[in-house]
Amino acid sequence: MIHDLEYLAPIGASDHSCLMFNSLCYSDRLLNSVPRYVYHKGDYPSLRAFDSAVDWSCVESADVQDSWSILCNKITEGMDLCIPKTVPSNKPKKKPWLDRNALKAIKVKRTSWKKYQMCKTASNYQK
Repeated sequence: MIHDLEYLAPIGASDHSCLMFNSLCYSDRLLNSVPRYVYHKGDYPSLRAFDSAVDWSCVESADVQDSWSILCNKITEGMDLCIPKTVPSNKPKKKPWLDRNALKAIKVKRTSWKKYQMCKTASNYQK
């Protein structure tokens, strides 16, 4: 996290102290490179045509396990032909340290500062 914290002199005529510190931020990224189907971009009329062109009589004559594997293979083959795939990116969508509580605290701080800027009283400064 934060280590080697040093208080430094203010810059120029400022009354704010300067801080210098080292920070160690890390998060584990999930490497998800398994392709997924993009169902909303599928070509379903050609998938129906593919399914109607399949000879399903071999499914009726086989035992249950073989019928199930033939059915799954044919459906997967049709999906591979007619539905595009995408590989999700490994880039995180949100910054992991900005969770809901942090965003709420930022909003409260900004509204409090605006309120203080409008009417600079001690009670507004304390809030």
